[in-house]
Amino acid sequence: MKKLSNLLQPLALVTTVVVTGFSQAVNLITNGDFETGDFTGWINDGSQSVGVTSPAPSNNGTNVAYFGKVGSLGFISQMVKTTAGQNYQLSYQLYSDNRTPNEFQVQVDNNTLFDQINIAGQPFTTYNFNFVGTGSDTIKFGGRNDPTWLQLDNVAVNAIAATSVPEPFTIIGTLIGGTAAFRMRKKLKAISS
Repeated sequence: MKKLSNLLQPLALVTTVVVTGFSQAVNLITNGDFETGDFTGWINDGSQSVGVTSPAPSNNGTNVAYFGKVGSLGFISQMVKTTAGQNYQLSYQLYSDNRTPNEFQVQVDNNTLFDQINIAGQPFTTYNFNFVGTGSDTIKFGGRNDPTWLQLDNVAVNAIAATSVPEPFTIIGTLIGGTAAFRMRKKLKAISS
């Protein structure tokens, strides 16, 4: 029994090192899923044709932002604190019921990342755009749908890792895990002999 406990100790160490090596992305957007039922965290341009509601098509959660202004775009925006020079990814989901004319626009700091007119019918579809942070960035969505509504949900801004080089804890965890497995195999071979 003592030999078995000696074999399990390296595994406990590997588990601890590997688990502490993972990091989780933090969404910089406040109320990106609109689950507060209003525009908490967002600035509405005053358009009465932009709001928050329960969606007709199902999406995760209860609420979405909708855009239904006639003839021109209605806007919502949010300022996010970023690190200057850091790469970020803006992601969101957009629903269109195929009714036209419609238009949807996405901007970061007045730079247009997406502007499409007459979006074909689509379920909630994920869009991703990368940008470089300036320290304080304004994320802005504009939409119109003369006969009905475009719907926006799950807005997120997350930092992108600078390189694809594994984190030090991942490298250390792999080395320790490999060493532990090698030793365990050697000990098991010695016990069975």
